[in-house]
Amino acid sequence: MTETQGNTARLTATIPIVWTTGTKVPYRLDSVPWGKADGKTWTQTNTFDSVATSQWSTSAEFWYSWWFLDAMSIHRWNLKDPRTLSIEDPLLLFNRFASDSFSYYIPAEYVVDFEQQLAGESPDSVAGIRYSPFMTDTLTIGDLAPNGAAKAAGLRRKDRIIAVNGKSAFPVDSACSWISDSSKVRLGIFRPSSDSQFEVTFTRAPARFSSVWIDTLSGGRGYIYINQFVSDRDAAYSTGPLVVKAAQALSGVVASGGWIILDLRNNPGGSVESVLQSAAALLPKGDSTIRIRSRDISEATYGGVISDTTYMASGSVLSGRKFAVLVNSGTASAAEMLTSAIRSNLYASGDARLIGQKTFGKGIGQTTIGTPAGAYLHITSLEILPAGKTHYPSYDGIGITPDVINSSALAYALTLTASSSVAGRGTANQQAAGIAERLQAWNRSQTGFVKGGALAYRRLVPKKLR
Repeated sequence: MTETQGNTARLTATIPIVWTTGTKVPYRLDSVPWGKADGKTWTQTNTFDSVATSQWSTSAEFWYSWWFLDAMSIHRWNLKDPRTLSIEDPLLLFNRFASDSFSYYIPAEYVVDFEQQLAGESPDSVAGIRYSPFMTDTLTIGDLAPNGAAKAAGLRRKDRIIAVNGKSAFPVDSACSWISDSSKVRLGIFRPSSDSQFEVTFTRAPARFSSVWIDTLSGGRGYIYINQFVSDRDAAYSTGPLVVKAAQALSGVVASGGWIILDLRNNPGGSVESVLQSAAALLPKGDSTIRIRSRDISEATYGGVISDTTYMASGSVLSGRKFAVLVNSGTASAAEMLTSAIRSNLYASGDARLIGQKTFGKGIGQTTIGTPAGAYLHITSLEILPAGKTHYPSYDGIGITPDVINSSALAYALTLTASSSVAGRGTANQQAAGIAERLQAWNRSQTGFVKGGALAYRRLVPKKLR
């Protein structure tokens, strides 16, 4: 454990956390830093004072960053004497001493973009329309962004798009492109609920999608698609509560023993809190979902302390249902946490199948901390380990290999989970599954969620230190 002594800290109106120290504050380390083999302690000088943010110096930002990097890094191997650097630069500090490529310093000018990525609200969605991958004979609206132009124009779920800018909406791949290529869109709509046809015209504008989308399939099956695990104060966007609602909605449709397809492909992860809520909602009560070893700041010593917690499921309304979990190389981090939890608890009993391709392989998570300069520190402070009825080794750096390797995971899952009457459609069923694959890929490319990489993060809002 790393500790500092002699620090006092206080909260000011202008700086989230500042502290005043004397000189030669000792850091007690697990081992002596490289180049310091002549003694058992290592000293460096801190002379921070409580100052206004406008007076916060590069040197202060450097040592503030080091304090958190040193105290919170779960992997200790690369923490060496920061005084060996030629300049006190926070970017250089992380490049030199971070334990992995997922720990980094985010300058203030990039914070807004970073936040938009985490929240899935980058302004690049297409008119606020998510297409249903399970279309019949026309392009069908599966979901609408609550603040999108299409919803404001009066469109509804299950409306069918039969024309785009005066052209027939076939083939569907072309229709998707025509909509995305037009700033002003004129759609011909057929509404099955009223057996009516009409046109709507609207101008595309940035829209924010929900991170969760569900559908019901023939044969009493369900489908849950999760773009990213988002933590948001607004429950309309936060993934955890949305998965709880999805489970409740499908519990009345999918009978015990029935299948739910859980699509986590190209899900880069996201909020640890949201994925823990999701796992708790999907797995039977009492099941261990995930184990997390983490480092946090001790309010007593201002150093790092380790905690080790195994999380449990609270009890799902979907107990007794089977899961076909779709994964690929873009399934990462927090999405791998959910995949691991389902595999550890349901695979051995035959109640889960993993289909697709090997996952990304990120079994670590980061804590995001704001600095007085308006920057972010993104530090690997979490080690994520499988937990459940069946023991599996860590997937960090390795990935999770599905039991069914198939590049057309959704097509395979539709056949696997279908009743005999549906599965017997042969070529027509495979064609529909192929279209479903393409439409989901299109949905993913046109929404404001992280397109690649791997995320498992939590927030740290430092409390007042006494």
